[in-house]
Amino acid sequence: MLKLRIALVLALIAAVITAVVGAVQGARATTILYRTLVSLAVFGGGAYLAGKAAEQYLLRLADVKPKGQKIDITSKDASLGPDELLNPSYAEQQFSPFIPEKPKKNSTQE
Repeated sequence: MLKLRIALVLALIAAVITAVVGAVQGARATTILYRTLVSLAVFGGGAYLAGKAAEQYLLRLADVKPKGQKIDITSKDASLGPDELLNPSYAEQQFSPFIPEKPKKNSTQE
């Protein structure tokens, strides 16, 4: 869709410039109309084809295949059943709190 918008804008800019230049040169109305329509078709089609080629080129660049060995990101916990994951004794083995059991009290008033 972006290719169509860019092609349309470029074609309209080229058509306006063509019409203005034709009017400044004193060309007849039919000549200005003919040149404007040809300019719309040529620049619109050319911009669309250039956009399509650019899109294909960028897609080809983005299609990089990873090299090396495959990495399995599943952990050994994934092999545990739901009953084992909900078991509190299993959770206690894996859990270590960030703070100690009896933290020191920091007081600014003494």
